[in-house]
Amino acid sequence: MNALTISNNQNLTIGQVANQVASNFVFDDYTKRKADNTLRRHKADLSLFAEYLEHCQLFGRDDLMSNSESWQGMTWGLIKGFSEWMLQAGYAIGSINARLSTIRIYAGLATKAGMIDPRESYLINNVSGYAVNEGKNVDAKRDNCRVGRKKAEATGISLEQAELLKNQPSRRNRLVMHLLLEHGLRVSELSLLKISDFDRDANMLSFYRPKVKQDAIPHLLKNGTLRAMLYYLDNDAIGDGYLLRGSRKGGRLDQPGMAEQNLNALVAKLGKTIGLENLSPHDCRHYCASKLARQGKSVRELMDFFGWTSASTAMRYVDSSKWVEAD
Repeated sequence: MNALTISNNQNLTIGQVANQVASNFVFDDYTKRKADNTLRRHKADLSLFAEYLEHCQLFGRDDLMSNSESWQGMTWGLIKGFSEWMLQAGYAIGSINARLSTIRIYAGLATKAGMIDPRESYLINNVSGYAVNEGKNVDAKRDNCRVGRKKAEATGISLEQAELLKNQPSRRNRLVMHLLLEHGLRVSELSLLKISDFDRDANMLSFYRPKVKQDAIPHLLKNGTLRAMLYYLDNDAIGDGYLLRGSRKGGRLDQPGMAEQNLNALVAKLGKTIGLENLSPHDCRHYCASKLARQGKSVRELMDFFGWTSASTAMRYVDSSKWVEAD
């Protein structure tokens, strides 16, 4: 073996080592470059993808945002299956497209890290979403409720019905309904809440608004919501992760974390028990905005409270013909 051959072998070994070291930093380098708001949205998207993978009996994939090895063995068929799974679950076309985009980004990073074969990566990158007209055609052919799409007409909630909804025997459900009806949180905001978002000393809850990409906004909890929060935290909360816990059949609380579709299903179920068909978290947000408007809140105050960027949006929520009676 001559000196040139030895040199080439050494360079090859050094290059392979360099690739291995670099692969360990691919995800870390990417996340360092992105804004916190973007990373929060990605985390929510990947959390849902992990839920789908668990549904497919592929466990241990809950660190997709930071661990390249979690992507090992990923195929375009799984990504395509995720798209179909979201369709069946009732997600809006826009939400499906956004989540597929996130998956393609991180699959690309995993390819750089050597965890996905480049040929498979090419196929994954070609699992596209739906164009506008395609989305309309898909929606026309499915009967399930599209998660994230607002109904043409909000389901009206009276003060009496709101009190019934808030007075739940389950501590978790009581907190959920207080946050929706008294603070008007979006379902995406509710799903992402962490235990650390609540400041017990100040009675403040700070939550991220992924839809409008705002930083966490602090809300002083109203008395009823504060009591529901403390009662839940002292009895049911686990660790310092997600605030809300899912539930198994029979109502027993499970591990922390509730997906948006599960929150939608929960609200619909609770509404049905008091005679409100097709109740959604957005209906609760509509109720909250209408109630505050009736109590004299200005358009500017409503915009700040709900995170709206235009007065016209606020005005749609304060149509006087739909205002509820003030307390």
